[in-house]
Amino acid sequence: MKKITLFTLLGISLLILSCNETIEPVDQNESIRGDSEIVINKKNKILLKDTELSLSEIEDSKCGEGLVKTIYAGQHINVGELLVSNDETNLYVTYKVMGNWFLTESHLYVGPYGDLPLNGGGNPKIGNFPYHGAHQNMQEYTFTIPLNQIDKDINGCFIVAAHGVVKEIVDGKVVGSETAWGQGDDEFPGNRWGWYITYCEEECDENDCLIAASYKIRKPENSNCYEYLDNETSRIAWTTKYAYSWLNSIDYATGLPLFANPSNCELESDHLSVAEVDLKLSDDGSELTINYDANEGYMLTSIDLYVGLESTPINPDGSINSNLNNDNFIKINFNGGGKTSHTVTIPWQAPNGNENQLIWVSAQADVCPISD
Repeated sequence: MKKITLFTLLGISLLILSCNETIEPVDQNESIRGDSEIVINKKNKILLKDTELSLSEIEDSKCGEGLVKTIYAGQHINVGELLVSNDETNLYVTYKVMGNWFLTESHLYVGPYGDLPLNGGGNPKIGNFPYHGAHQNMQEYTFTIPLNQIDKDINGCFIVAAHGVVKEIVDGKVVGSETAWGQGDDEFPGNRWGWYITYCEEECDENDCLIAASYKIRKPENSNCYEYLDNETSRIAWTTKYAYSWLNSIDYATGLPLFANPSNCELESDHLSVAEVDLKLSDDGSELTINYDANEGYMLTSIDLYVGLESTPINPDGSINSNLNNDNFIKINFNGGGKTSHTVTIPWQAPNGNENQLIWVSAQADVCPISD
């Protein structure tokens, strides 16, 4: 009885210590892509190379739409997203947890359902999953797997089973730890909770053209984001403000970047830029020149340009309002081919004779990769 009491007290003490585990305060910006130890196939310890691509670069290079699934911890707690996509050579599976939750372990299976490691009761044997990660309190990790290493069915489909361990950290203290799964349409046949996802390799367009919009990302306070409809397709664009007197400033009126396929108003600094625009006012102030230059490897197939006094040049129904006074709407299609640069010149004078009057510029383009 005395031994039982001592062991019981020891167990309670360890439980109290573990419940009050303290770690160094976590800088969430640093934890997004922190240190990880990754192996492929736990038995022979073959290292799996980490991707050097950021999420925005994966998004820009992916074929098709990809999949976005919720990551659930403890069966019912939404802790983030599982992103699955492919480009021409690789499959990308990204764990992206949010808020106070951090990823500490990951176990991933990719392949045919028939090879999914299950025990006799139909529950997943995550220790036998081929891809494993030990992470130092991360909020984002991407497995990059060559497509030619994945067994697929005749339709190019396979399953993805993504398991993880996440910790909830508040004020530098671990307040909870849960197992987590990326939610799929199918549950495992056993009595334990969890899902697997069916993913089919998406085909890539050899000339996957992009929609690009100008945004002064270094000075976002000088840009205004708006959404509009183009042939019933929703698009994101920005207007950037300029004082008439700024238009000959080399530092301010040159190098306005155009970013590819913006899906929301908040862009990351490493989002793919495919062209840029320079503005120049003539010496006598009578003409404004806007020059488009495609970045290396791309060509312009059409351009859209707005220069005017409205920060949001759209109608209440979301369509572009091209009837605003004193405003310029220009659309040019380069039929029969593309151009690496194009210049537009419009007659101009200080609006209302006021050289401090703000004008707004929105430069857009359809941009395609140049084939080798």
